[in-house]
Amino acid sequence: MTTTTYTADRTALLIVDPYNDFMSAGGKLYEATRETADAVGFYDNMHKLIPAIRAARLHVIIVPHHRWREGD
Repeated sequence: MTTTTYTADRTALLIVDPYNDFMSAGGKLYEATRETADAVGFYDNMHKLIPAIRAARLHVIIVPHHRWREGD
């Protein structure tokens, strides 16, 4: 088995679609996803993860979903 390693300058945390509707109290789907998120420690882990990645001097890339409309 081959192990591949990457240097810090070629490593990043990629967060895709961190919707407020799922992740924020008052969001449309927050209550529907909250039980599962709480069970796996999602919110606590997200609050720890990004600062830890930045402390390790790695990039954090957040890719929000955006619906394009003419004129944007």
